[in-house]
Amino acid sequence: MNARDVSKGNGYQRLHADWKQDYDQRFHVFNSIWLLDDFTEDNGCIRVVPSTHQLNPPELTDPNDIHPEEQSVVAPKGSVILMNAHLWHGGQKTSTDNPEG
Repeated sequence: MNARDVSKGNGYQRLHADWKQDYDQRFHVFNSIWLLDDFTEDNGCIRVVPSTHQLNPPELTDPNDIHPEEQSVVAPKGSVILMNAHLWHGGQKTSTDNPEG
């Protein structure tokens, strides 16, 4: 189990895949994110790059750069996000002082 609780202005996380092996056209692992607070762009929601679960782990020039196809995943408290562990994703920084977003 992991948790993510970041202070204002922090929390930007490089794009990465949680499954580090090269893509072999098989599904190995999925992750779940249980939202105890609303996921908003202000409080550091996750960002994903669609369809990258079918690629090898990212080898980006600068993994902290914004990917042109990345999308924010915004959802209300109580939601559960399921994602393939091959999917490229990263946390966004928070711009709020409220620990609950």
